[in-house]
Amino acid sequence: ALGQTVEWFRKALAVEPVKGNLRLSGYSACGQDGGVQLPHAYIEDGVANADLVLLVTTRPTTGNTLAWAVACERDQWGRAIAGHVNVAPRHLTAEAETLLSATLIHEVMHVLGFDPHAFTHFRDERKRRRDQVTVQALDEKLGRMVTRVVLPRVVMHSRHHYGAFSQNFSGLELEDGGGRGTSGSHWEKRLLMNEIMTGSVDTRSVVSKMTLALLEDSGWYQANYSMAEHLDWGRNQGTEFAISPCNSWKGAYRCNTTQLSGCTYNREAEGYCPIVSYSGDLPKWAQYFPQANKGGQSSLADYCTYFVAYSDGSCTDVNSARAPDRMLGEVRGSNSRCMASTLVRTGFVRGSMTQGNGCYQHRCTNNSLEVAVDGVWKSCPESGGPVQFPGFNGGFCCLWCIKSSSVL
Repeated sequence: ALGQTVEWFRKALAVEPVKGNLRLSGYSACGQDGGVQLPHAYIEDGVANADLVLLVTTRPTTGNTLAWAVACERDQWGRAIAGHVNVAPRHLTAEAETLLSATLIHEVMHVLGFDPHAFTHFRDERKRRRDQVTVQALDEKLGRMVTRVVLPRVVMHSRHHYGAFSQNFSGLELEDGGGRGTSGSHWEKRLLMNEIMTGSVDTRSVVSKMTLALLEDSGWYQANYSMAEHLDWGRNQGTEFAISPCNSWKGAYRCNTTQLSGCTYNREAEGYCPIVSYSGDLPKWAQYFPQANKGGQSSLADYCTYFVAYSDGSCTDVNSARAPDRMLGEVRGSNSRCMASTLVRTGFVRGSMTQGNGCYQHRCTNNSLEVAVDGVWKSCPESGGPVQFPGFNGGFCCLWCIKSSSVL
């Protein structure tokens, strides 16, 4: 996984090469929790063909921390030239390989510059220290203090991602939850969800253009944006999505006590709406329900409530097929999406446990959405449905292609 991580960064970022060997000062141990003593040769002779020395350890961590990282030496322009990454030993299993790769990329990003300590060293095009990397202000809409990254490339790529072209969008929020070590050094999870630099990493984490833009805006690197991956969350949702609390969001990005099952925001899975009753009241700004102690399961995502995929709810993964699929006319695969449905094969009854949605094949033809049940393709009416199929009772409401271009 380490080799893959190094290779990924080689492709994603270019840096002005160090002239000669990279010499480290070695005044003290590099890193935290005792750090790592630098090899003597790194100090006396330096390291050939190197722009950054990463010291990786596998020491046990406290709590749920999977890994941490710090930069421990910088060059004359403030760029990190040495860093310490620590990964918890319990994380080093064959099953966790994908998660380990994502975690390593996340931690190396911190060393390279995604860190408030590094922000103070950021440079502009003329190598002068940047006046403003972040702006902190009391946000009346959100009801609390918010820190936003206002770097030029970050703002530009954020505008294009969200379709946030109004002047009201001034920068991309940093996380304010999670306590020390998370707050201020990650993207706000409410807005970027499964982006790799939010405060929690999982196997679906992706690197967005916004993260590469932040590193390029440091003045130390040139980013290769073709290495960015597709981030679905928030895409083309507009300025209001990017600057508003989630209880004002529309449609697929929100669920409540009356819709306990439904489709995830991108319709790639069937999901449930996790609403938690906490032992104490939530912060005033996160009280979206009449009961002050009720909210979503993630404090990092501002206790927002959104559909979370069932472990076997994927519409796009053929391995998620369930026993009742055939009876309900469902098919799982790369061109299937989740849609609201009451379909059931004639002669059968939808059980009380069956969700009011299912996975159906779809395709877009000339801006018209077509869906298939049992191999029969039908066009969706522009009004959205319902559509009936031979051999089935009930029907389903389907979306029209243009309206749903961001999710289909």
